[in-house]
Amino acid sequence: YVFATPEKQLVIFDGGLHEDGRELMKLINQYGREVDGWFLSHLDGDHIYAVTEIIEKYNIVIHNLYYNFTADWTTIPENSKDNVRKLEAAIAAHPEKVLNVHTPGKGDSYTFGSLTVKSLNDPDYETLVNTANNTTVVYKLETPGESLLMLGDLGESGEKFIQDPEFVKEIRDCRVVQMAHH
Repeated sequence: YVFATPEKQLVIFDGGLHEDGRELMKLINQYGREVDGWFLSHLDGDHIYAVTEIIEKYNIVIHNLYYNFTADWTTIPENSKDNVRKLEAAIAAHPEKVLNVHTPGKGDSYTFGSLTVKSLNDPDYETLVNTANNTTVVYKLETPGESLLMLGDLGESGEKFIQDPEFVKEIRDCRVVQMAHH
């Protein structure tokens, strides 16, 4: 998902598979090869391969990259750990392309012109079913006219989150929802 603010700031959520990188880069090029904020909901390949590919192969500047996962988690599958290792290797190899890396947590808020992005939860390390998807960080996007909810691939953990009064308070006014495909 790509959002261009009226103030000409570019904000991206996830990205897709390796083969999606080229098409996504074509879109980014229309905005000057700079991304103000790139948010990764969780560590599955269909969410982080494209950004890894873009960092490795294209002329780009990502001012702020946001993700909250690590290859050190013992509960995630080995292939997911490899996804993270490849992303982190690309970031380390190209510091001129990724200027800042942030670890969003519950309650954090980021502003890009008239767009505010709120992190509504911390990753769930405890749910041992569908573990990679349950590390999803849910984001709320607030614009002057609309609020959107980005669920990434949130799975069973959603049941925990809807019992949190603060989480429920934040999502109540979201009329647009990016649905998890699980």
